[in-house]
Amino acid sequence: MKHFAKVILIISILTLAIVFSGIFTNHALRKNSKILEEHITRMEAYASDNNWVKAEEELEFINQYWNKVQKNWAMLQSHFEIDYIESALTRTTEYVKSRELTLTLAESALLKQSIQHIPRKMAFTLENIL
Repeated sequence: MKHFAKVILIISILTLAIVFSGIFTNHALRKNSKILEEHITRMEAYASDNNWVKAEEELEFINQYWNKVQKNWAMLQSHFEIDYIESALTRTTEYVKSRELTLTLAESALLKQSIQHIPRKMAFTLENIL
């Protein structure tokens, strides 16, 4: 009976560790995603107001922040989606540099959508389980 209790205890601890690590991971992804989304929205607003200097500053922050969190996201997500975000970020950077408002807004909307998609995809929901 002691052996059975040890096995149940170990299984319970492992299950709790998996659940809590999933909750922590999801929280971190949502937090990072929210920060990136807010700065992309600011960059879009600055670009819409033709304040390209401020738009470039926001984009610089986005690039720096992405470089920090990208390594963690890459461990949790497929590299295809990470590569897509990096490509969209590169295109957005070039559009801002060339002062192309329409292309900047279109590409930044795709960038924001891609960033929002990952935490939703990783969320512990019935839809994602089935």
